[in-house]
Amino acid sequence: MIKSNLQLIVFTFLISTFFSCRESVNNPKDTGNGLEPPPAFGPGLTFVSPTEGDNWQPGSMHEIKWDVIANEFKVDILLYRKTEFRLIIADSVANTGSYMWRVPAEIARSHHYRIHIAYSLNPYQSSFISNEFYVID
Repeated sequence: MIKSNLQLIVFTFLISTFFSCRESVNNPKDTGNGLEPPPAFGPGLTFVSPTEGDNWQPGSMHEIKWDVIANEFKVDILLYRKTEFRLIIADSVANTGSYMWRVPAEIARSHHYRIHIAYSLNPYQSSFISNEFYVID
């Protein structure tokens, strides 16, 4: 009796796991990593600052600004040079549409920096990206 109950439990578990995996394969919104999909940022969301061609000198303080559609989630602010990640500017900060940042004095000079802002709980699902700006003397 105990053996048959255990077999039934194992069988039920295996069947439910099979159908759960099948749903994941058929559901394009399922990321497979247990993270919930982020809210949509909405059409027309744009960076206010930096803008294309801005020059932010090393060591200077600047306001990173973006339009806010809904601020109930936290964001990460990341710096990229071309397509290469360089540093985390801010981690899991309130989505207020503004963040003050001091450009590191030791940063490599370049015409190819971009700022990415991503949903903190699931940064690979959704982000928006500034135009290229400069960090030169």
